[in-house]
Amino acid sequence: MKIILASNSPRRKELLDLAKIDYEVVPSHIEEIMNDNLQVPERVEDVAYQKVMDIRKNRQDKIILGADTIVLIDNKIIGKPHSKKEAEETIRLLSGRTHKVITGCCIYNNLKDEYIKFHEITEVTFYEMTDEEILKYIENPSIYDKAGAYGIQEDAALYVKSVNGDYYNIIGLPIAKVFRELKKISSFKN
Repeated sequence: MKIILASNSPRRKELLDLAKIDYEVVPSHIEEIMNDNLQVPERVEDVAYQKVMDIRKNRQDKIILGADTIVLIDNKIIGKPHSKKEAEETIRLLSGRTHKVITGCCIYNNLKDEYIKFHEITEVTFYEMTDEEILKYIENPSIYDKAGAYGIQEDAALYVKSVNGDYYNIIGLPIAKVFRELKKISSFKN
């Protein structure tokens, strides 16, 4: 059975392709609102749930996958930068330090009318970056659509000292965990 990916993220599409999961893209266009009454991992799961609920209104016949990824450092949630100044501030904050990448996922199972929510946390440590490296780095237009202003599979790879956890989670989807959850659904066939 083909699943619906409630995201237009090219990285999530690449990961589903890697896993040979049959899917169609139906991006959610909701305003992502985090519930401050929840713990951070559950907040991210809740945003993924909101995306799934948005798509479910019109597509109840499918399995729907929603996901959201954030960066967490000093108990501060960092999403996508909206300006060059914000990108620079973010990279300066991450430089030489360890942060967490949290991806929340939600899968709607159409057969049982139930939701499965889960998250993955990966720790990433950056090398110290010079002012010159930071200023050059933020000129890359691709960083502006990524939480934490970086893609580990792109230029940021030059500054990653270590990764503790699921590498693919940093890209935007803990694909092995997603695959295992999908396998539990009887109508899902890979």
